[in-house]
Amino acid sequence: MMPDAPRQENGAPAPPNMRRFMSRGEAAILLGMALTVFSLFFYWSRLSLPANVVPGAMFMNLQTKRTGFASPVRWPLTLCATLCGAVLLWVPTERTRLPLAVVQAASGLACGILIVTHFEMLPGVFIALAGAALMVFGAMDRLNDANGGAGKGRA
Repeated sequence: MMPDAPRQENGAPAPPNMRRFMSRGEAAILLGMALTVFSLFFYWSRLSLPANVVPGAMFMNLQTKRTGFASPVRWPLTLCATLCGAVLLWVPTERTRLPLAVVQAASGLACGILIVTHFEMLPGVFIALAGAALMVFGAMDRLNDANGGAGKGRA
């Protein structure tokens, strides 16, 4: 049985106390979201030169690497990372803590799976992988947070 919500003296439900600082899990999710989106500015894939190149031909301004904005993971990564960060807007209570953690962990795992399927040894991929790992860690840490939700002090 769930405990009753705190009440005011007149019997009305007490408003939730708002925290001033982020918890460790919330900071990890926010940093992971920023890293994942920021990784799109770095190189994500290499382009191979055509096999039928004439020997001695000169290529001018040939880019052999593409940033994340030119890769097919651009929108799915951005949407998953933004969803994971947007869930931070909800205050975790005893009832909502598990669904919020599931949404955040699923978003982080979706980012991680997208990154692994397009893996190359380039900086954008590694930054995004670190961001996805931070989002999953933050979701689990926020679920297991010792304060049990907004406004309650640590024991």
